Amino acid sequence: MNWGFWVCDGIKKYRNNEISFEYFMQRLGVSEAEARLILDSQEIIELSDERLQLDRLLRDK
Repeated sequence: MNWGFWVCDGIKKYRNNEISFEYFMQRLGVSEAEARLILDSQEIIELSDERLQLDRLLRDK
C-alpha cells in the first residue's frame, strides 16, 4: 500500500476516533505540524468540493 492510501485511511480513522493523533503522525512518519497540515488541507479540499457541488446545483436550476 502506498503513502496516499495511508493518508486517506489515517484521516478517516482519526476522524472516527479509531486512532490517536500521535498514532496518525507515527504511521505517516511526519511531524506534528505536517500532520496538522495534512488534516487541514483535507478539510479545505472537502469544503471546496462541497462548494463546487452547491454551485453546480444552483447553476443547473
